[in-house]
Amino acid sequence: MLSIENEARTTSSYSYAKSLPQLLVLIVASFGLYFPYWYFRNWCAIKKQFALKVNPTLMALGLLVPFLNVWLIYYQFKKIKEFADASNCDSFGSPALLTLSYAGCSALCAIVRGQMPAAINANDVVLSHSSIFFYTILSALALLIVQKTLNALWQTEQRGVPQRAAMTAPEIAIIAAGALSMIVATWT
Repeated sequence: MLSIENEARTTSSYSYAKSLPQLLVLIVASFGLYFPYWYFRNWCAIKKQFALKVNPTLMALGLLVPFLNVWLIYYQFKKIKEFADASNCDSFGSPALLTLSYAGCSALCAIVRGQMPAAINANDVVLSHSSIFFYTILSALALLIVQKTLNALWQTEQRGVPQRAAMTAPEIAIIAAGALSMIVATWT
């Protein structure tokens, strides 16, 4: 079993909610690498809170499979909306639209990231970094909308449980990995 899943199980002294500014920082500072962890943590929390029969590790590994990953993202967004609606929480609109906007922006980011080694001069590298930053921010908007609904859900389901203010060790490691991947992509 992954240690991250163990962390999600043992940190019940904190709410599953995540502050929106902190989520934005995590997504941008990790150059989008935070998303798989965010996705995995959500499945761990949903499984524990609602006794849903899912395997968070397999769901997260499924993100590596093209086309299946889009369906898995949609499925999680759909389940979050269903649980939020059942708990009478404010919820986002269409899980399909949010999935498409996230997947589209992430795909554009991956295309730009793939073109980085072909950058010829410093101006091209700056343009590539700016494009990645722009598409990362756009994809983060979809996640922020979903996280806002999750926060309302956790506030309803976990009354009186404090929200963690500090970043966890895995979150800090993901930021470092994102920075390292950007450095490697820039200079290779």
